[in-house]
Amino acid sequence: MIKVIAFDLVGVLVKDSKFNSDIEGSKELIKSLKIINNSYAPKNLRIFEEIKKIDKNLKLVIATNNVPLIRQWIGNNFSTKFIDKIYISSELGYRKPSPEFFKKILKDYNIKPEELLLIDDMQRNILGAKALGIKAVLLKNFRDLKKEVLKKLES
Repeated sequence: MIKVIAFDLVGVLVKDSKFNSDIEGSKELIKSLKIINNSYAPKNLRIFEEIKKIDKNLKLVIATNNVPLIRQWIGNNFSTKFIDKIYISSELGYRKPSPEFFKKILKDYNIKPEELLLIDDMQRNILGAKALGIKAVLLKNFRDLKKEVLKKLES
């Protein structure tokens, strides 16, 4: 049974129109919240609320390879009352698909790998999660996000 869903930010929840935040050294590219605001466009601001309506006990987290400023951007653009935690690679000291990144989530929620579902748009992150036994969905189209989550919750 899935207890925690971890959503990637860029490519899953947010459209990235200016640069690839997964590029090493992108920390140097993002020097201010203004650049982030001009670069990212949220795709569905209510997705967390919609999923919590389906199962209020699910923990919903954002798991992103990004810089600390993104936390403020998330707070300004999403209803954080439905987000249980935000995992940011630059704060953790390791990036997806590093096992340590995923193990941090597992430890924080005291769950088994099969109780975590990762939704990501990067194949390498999906493979890294699956190597630990974590359930994972490679999201190719944002319109399928809710459908993919429901499918995994039912299985």
